[in-house]
Amino acid sequence: MVGFSYYNPAKIIFGTDAQTKLKDLLDDLGVTSLLMVYSGEFVKELGIYQTVETACGELGIAFYENGDVVPNPSIDTAKAIALGIPYPGDVWDFFAQGVTPERVLPIGVITTIPASGSETSNAAILSNQKWKLGFEDDRIIPKFAIMNPRYTLGLPKFQTAAGVADILSHLLERYFSDVEHTDVTDALIEGAVRALLKNGRQVVAHPEDLDARSEIQWLIWRR
Repeated sequence: MVGFSYYNPAKIIFGTDAQTKLKDLLDDLGVTSLLMVYSGEFVKELGIYQTVETACGELGIAFYENGDVVPNPSIDTAKAIALGIPYPGDVWDFFAQGVTPERVLPIGVITTIPASGSETSNAAILSNQKWKLGFEDDRIIPKFAIMNPRYTLGLPKFQTAAGVADILSHLLERYFSDVEHTDVTDALIEGAVRALLKNGRQVVAHPEDLDARSEIQWLIWRR
């Protein structure tokens, strides 16, 4: 086993009523203005947009929105925005030039698909249609992640399967390592893979199974 440093301050609120905690989370963080970053009208169909807008209204938070996120996942785009707003240059400098940010805006996440685990990670992957590059900094770990498995019930079968494959790839890339004496990590990964395959098959066969979807969504802990 090699030495390591582990740090993850992301607060996870998990459950079918997780979104009801948003107002308290924003209040605790002392938020005065909020930019909601999303892609697609489904956030309104799920009630997420209304939840955020209402919480901001009740707390007197200035509310802004950008619903044109393509093609990067919304979470990584939000991380890039958090880096870019306080920075006078091009946000791509962080990804392509290795610039270290002096200041990063706080990020909060409401997830709608379990996949990359970005909701609790210190990494962002950004594409400019020519290059796809990553950036890591502990300051872009979201302050909180609201995870309501009901939001995943309407996912198409392809997106559900793609998310499961994404989770599996992250698990296996850590499992097939040449580092010796990683019994604890290997055992955790083996258990996670078994749970993923069991519940992945279940949601493909029975998309309405909320318990199976909950199990898959909780596998974001692997990050």
